[in-house]
Amino acid sequence: MYSVSFKDEERFYLRLLLLHVRGATSFESIRTFTGTVYPTFKEAASARGLLESDEEWDRCLHEASTYEMPKQLRETFAYICCFCQPSQPIELWNKYVIDLALYYMRRFTDDVAINMALHDINAILKQHGLSCALIDLPTPIGIAPEAKLYDPAEEAREGDERVVILNDKQLDAFGKIVGAIDNQHVEHRCFYLDGPGGSGKTFLYTTLMAFIRRRGQILIELVEPMLGTGRYLDRIIQRILKVDRRKSALSVKIELEQELGVVIHEDTVRNRAHEIGFYGRTTRKKPYVNRGSHFKRIKYARHMLKQPFGYWNNVLWSDESQFNLFGSDGKVMVWRTPKEEFDPKCTVATVKHGGGNLKVWGCFSRAGVGNLFFLDRIMDRFYYKEILEKNLLASSNKLRLGKKLVFQHDNDPKHTAGIVKDWLKEKGIEILEWIPYSPDLNPMEHMWDELERRMKKHQPKNKDELRKALLQEWNGIGTDITEKLVDTVPNRLYECITMKGFSTRY
Repeated sequence: MYSVSFKDEERFYLRLLLLHVRGATSFESIRTFTGTVYPTFKEAASARGLLESDEEWDRCLHEASTYEMPKQLRETFAYICCFCQPSQPIELWNKYVIDLALYYMRRFTDDVAINMALHDINAILKQHGLSCALIDLPTPIGIAPEAKLYDPAEEAREGDERVVILNDKQLDAFGKIVGAIDNQHVEHRCFYLDGPGGSGKTFLYTTLMAFIRRRGQILIELVEPMLGTGRYLDRIIQRILKVDRRKSALSVKIELEQELGVVIHEDTVRNRAHEIGFYGRTTRKKPYVNRGSHFKRIKYARHMLKQPFGYWNNVLWSDESQFNLFGSDGKVMVWRTPKEEFDPKCTVATVKHGGGNLKVWGCFSRAGVGNLFFLDRIMDRFYYKEILEKNLLASSNKLRLGKKLVFQHDNDPKHTAGIVKDWLKEKGIEILEWIPYSPDLNPMEHMWDELERRMKKHQPKNKDELRKALLQEWNGIGTDITEKLVDTVPNRLYECITMKGFSTRY
């Protein structure tokens, strides 16, 4: 069965109908029930009684409205829409709209307050790939109004004091701007103030803001980034980037121009993003952790943190890796001048179909490194058992782990095959329980990184030289490295819990 995200609403309900409608011959027949052809799959599913009642979410909002503040109630409503799939979000909205917008209604007209509440809800929905329009809620108008509320009495006092001391030029500009605000039919409604430093431009700005606020009107400041903080522009850019971290500056610019109705340069977007802490960086590659696995990782981390002190000293960590003779598995950065583009010192040697590689199996514990074994054929469960027979106990004896040995390997099918499990059980070797999708919890990954860094000083020309260099560098890894790596294991587990089961920085 294919799964479908609830965010793809029509496909979601189409899948639901296909599970219950027998003998359907077309999309129209799927949407037909008791002789009525419904316009959408959702309405057809609702008519068949396949959707759960919204009564539970109604009770939830009713209870929450008795003790939660409007802001928290809006968050609750938005999260219900995101994750609980109510069949009729608009009915819940219509029923609790007064409670959801109550805070704003104390200071603004009902229409403005409801629009502000919708902006808040829409911002949460966008963080989860939804919007008011997608779930049939009213679409908020314009941009989110200023969140900070001002004391009208204080603004009236400040406005009155400032207006009377405006000079003639300031007063002329003040009158034209206020006149354009009051008269929607004025042809010229965009004003630009220009003047030398100290001529009173900022004083006029603040006077206008105080005057407009004293009348209870909504003021949205869009400060030009090179002259001020641009906090409203920053807030919108931050919201856009949090929804989609891979948007280009050009895409953000286009979205801002559509939303604000002003012309913005790409460099302005970049500069404002830098000011609020967002920088363009190459994405870090991390193993994919799905929603189900991250709960298992948290449970596993909590369980393993209960192990007694010194437990990790007895663990023998193992894994397989690959080292290339020529070329690289990724980009290599060099410092060069424009004329040195093809200088041998600034290029990476490649050969047709790759330059060959060596696959290895290795292990280590806190006491040092174990054997490094070179694979001479494709590994299957029989070959993996052979590798363990030749290297596991030998490495354990070399590191003096004795009967306290705890062996770690991941959940690769070759590692968990019955023939391997039987051999380990026969030898009385304890296996460290391991959780899928968790290379960041295994210090062996960093051991391979250490070996790869040491190999950079070598330039082997054939596989024999590569093998010799690998053995030399592997055996040269001291206990200062192995102790440091193993001692990070508890920290890895703690960070796994902190990151709620998702990938850690390790």
